[in-house]
Amino acid sequence: MPAKKAAAALKDSRRDWGFDNIRALLIFLVVFCHLCEPFCDEDKPSAYQVIYSFHIPCFLFVSGYFARFDAKKVAKHILLPYAVFQVLYTWFNCTVVNPSKEFALQFTYPYWIMWYLLSLFFFYLLIPLLETKSRWAAGAILLLLTALSLHIGTDSLAGYTVSLSRTLVFLPCFFFGYYAGTTFAPGFVAGLRRWRWVLAPILLAGVVIYCVSLLRIGVTSKLLYGSYSYEKAGATPWLRLLVLAGAMAWMLLLVVLIPTRRIPVWTVIGQRTMPIFLLHGFVQRLLITEGVFRYTRTENYLLALGLTCAILLVFSSKPVHKLFRWLF
Repeated sequence: MPAKKAAAALKDSRRDWGFDNIRALLIFLVVFCHLCEPFCDEDKPSAYQVIYSFHIPCFLFVSGYFARFDAKKVAKHILLPYAVFQVLYTWFNCTVVNPSKEFALQFTYPYWIMWYLLSLFFFYLLIPLLETKSRWAAGAILLLLTALSLHIGTDSLAGYTVSLSRTLVFLPCFFFGYYAGTTFAPGFVAGLRRWRWVLAPILLAGVVIYCVSLLRIGVTSKLLYGSYSYEKAGATPWLRLLVLAGAMAWMLLLVVLIPTRRIPVWTVIGQRTMPIFLLHGFVQRLLITEGVFRYTRTENYLLALGLTCAILLVFSSKPVHKLFRWLF
């Protein structure tokens, strides 16, 4: 037992609390946005679109930053949870959300939020092919992945099947994070934090310009989801490039500004984002089915805010963590 405690203490001492705090913020935004979907007009520029323009790309950057290829871990912690929750969500949808719908289980068309795990699985499979120790090669690969991300919007393949469209759209975000944690490491993040007082105003100005531009252009949620063609999303490759660049500016700003110390409760939430992500969907679907958000817009936002905090606290708790530790 003392040896296990010592090993845990050593692991904690090496942990980057800053990224845990970033993850906590991102999972808060994910849950909050999903709860706001029933009463948000997704086709009108708003804070909803601004948040959607960066929270998932930033999440993938963080996932990529810590990603290392291990076939057994990929199978156990990504592919297995995808299979389990694909079954659970399909069953939940047919029995609670839409009882009249026939149960039809399949794994090539991810149910709602399950696309994230499927895309993550493909990202991990690409690591052995794209890993490199050369910074020049990493930069060239990122340019190529960005070109693929821009191209998929012009193709009829853009859609939900096997999460192919989203996988290609968000490829540069994941591998930018991966190279930041491997090829560009260790000086990349440390350098950003060392020069935070110089970089923060520059990045903040860039993020503000980016958000204002999105609102003025009137970007639709369909472009931000990454699962529609440019024609259906009413967008262009240049607009997607703006979104990718803006999302990474957001990510760098978070690295620079988010505290790197351990914050009670908040940091723990950041360490347990996977159960929160996969379980909150059941609550969101149930709330919509029961018509909970029936008040004024302001009251609905406040209700969504309170429910988001409750979801984060419950699903990051020790009992839930112990229950799903074998899976995540």
